Amino acid sequence: MKDVQRDTDFYHLRFNGVDSGDISIATTRPEMLGSCVAVFVNPDDARYREYVGKTVSVPLYDLKVKVLADPYVDPEKGTGAEMVCTFGDQNDVDLWRKYSLETRIIIDNDGRMAGDSIIAKGIMSTDARKAVVEQLRSHDYIIKVEKKRQSVNVHERCDTPVEIGILDQWYVRYLDLRERMDEAGRGIKWYPEFMKVRYDNWVHGLKVDWCISRQRVFGVPFPLWYCNKCSEIVYAAEEMLPVDPRFTPYSGKCPKCGGNEFTG
Repeated sequence: MKDVQRDTDFYHLRFNGVDSGDISIATTRPEMLGSCVAVFVNPDDARYREYVGKTVSVPLYDLKVKVLADPYVDPEKGTGAEMVCTFGDQNDVDLWRKYSLETRIIIDNDGRMAGDSIIAKGIMSTDARKAVVEQLRSHDYIIKVEKKRQSVNVHERCDTPVEIGILDQWYVRYLDLRERMDEAGRGIKWYPEFMKVRYDNWVHGLKVDWCISRQRVFGVPFPLWYCNKCSEIVYAAEEMLPVDPRFTPYSGKCPKCGGNEFTG
């Protein structure tokens, strides 16, 4: 993945107050409204102190969300109030995790509007913005539109914007090894020397464990099966290796529930 700079529209939208006055947020992704789970403001922003803990309604959707406060929010960006969706970007993920917010998935694994979306359903997320903006305009939710230069995370080969989803993955735990990796790096004689800087940047930049599973055509199959009855994981015995569980069925019984049907 890589970051590219792109020009886009910055939409200032009105969220109607349920037990308070209206509040406006600014977003470059109005198509994500259906996945909004909260509105955040900075706790030191005097403009919004009376809103914290109150409820507002999401434009176009029958959704009510709380206004919460977190120091992460930049009072100088946009209106100083921002919506958190599941998931527009990594900041959304961080706040969703920190405050244990609910999950509303609006983009499916094929990149189409789905799930909790009621507008532009079935349309590619890259094309859905136009349809959502038309609805926002017709219902008078748009306060103003500004031009904005933004950094977008895209695939390094095709420049397709990257969407964040929720999928079961397999990880190798190594975040707790960062100090040892740092120490090991200091004990290596580096040629050329600048490669030590690259190694240090990698170690210090680690934020999640190593994801070793891949949802792609040419992925490496894991030698395990899931019980269809209780979802217990059954691993291939050493004498069965190598094995591709997609094409080789498991012939034993589930050690947990005794089931005999499995998915590889």
